[in-house]
Amino acid sequence: MASLKRIPLEISSTEDIRRCCMKLRLRNILREDGKAVVVAADHGLMIGPFVKGVVGFRGTLERVLKGEPDAVLLSPGMVKKYGYLFTRRTGIIMRLDWTNIFRSAEYVPLTPRTPVHIKLGSVLDAMKMGVDGVLVYFFLGYSDDVYESRDYKLVHEVARECEEYGMPFIVEPLPRGPRVTGANFPDLVALGVRMAVEAGADLLKVPYTQDIETFQGVVDAAEGVPILILGGARGVTDMEPLDMLHEAMQIGVNGVVYGRNVIESPDPTKTLRMIHGIVHEGLTPKEALNKYGEEK
Repeated sequence: MASLKRIPLEISSTEDIRRCCMKLRLRNILREDGKAVVVAADHGLMIGPFVKGVVGFRGTLERVLKGEPDAVLLSPGMVKKYGYLFTRRTGIIMRLDWTNIFRSAEYVPLTPRTPVHIKLGSVLDAMKMGVDGVLVYFFLGYSDDVYESRDYKLVHEVARECEEYGMPFIVEPLPRGPRVTGANFPDLVALGVRMAVEAGADLLKVPYTQDIETFQGVVDAAEGVPILILGGARGVTDMEPLDMLHEAMQIGVNGVVYGRNVIESPDPTKTLRMIHGIVHEGLTPKEALNKYGEEK
């Protein structure tokens, strides 16, 4: 991956300005080592107040920011409401889409009859709010192929807007639906990653396939576009997400986007410091625990 520190000194065209703006914004997410620790805090947008930390969100966000993540993923409303809490130490990624497919009896007493996935606003809206990048889903596994084509069109539309305004574009390819199985999941992740790259993604938020062999194919499919693995549900133990992250880092992953594994932690600040140690310092989970886990 090209160095994010090399910003052209001579700007001779509008296209140069766009590229320069994109690199500057992306540098607020991926640090000088090309890696990032990101916290996903957009759960209220999809699931409502039924995830721990969504109610009383300001306090949740303050605890997260104390751990100094490289960036935080927020909904448009939370960017507007709490963006003032951020310093330049931590970047802001704004989710630019919404879906109902995560609703289930576990969280929301209103399961969807039809999968819906829509764009919430424009990249120009995001730029006016001062964010450092925008993110959208790309789902694979629908029962009807028309939904996948609709999603891919949304991805392309946002990609072109990001190019126009010099905004980093992050895609979250996610196999989900009745056609997803344990056997085809790794291949669907690789397919979604490649389709996102072909559409123009600058950064990818990707589910880990749970083993190095199959995830190597995902990394290869990304063609050098940085990958951050996502965390999903809260780990059974505090060490489980750290072990998964360390394993993925061994094959060239650029970092992580953890949500509930940070927000629902008894001490989000301490958890983030351990994650930071694995991503930016190259520590093992045990070393990170020894260095940061006992801090008061």
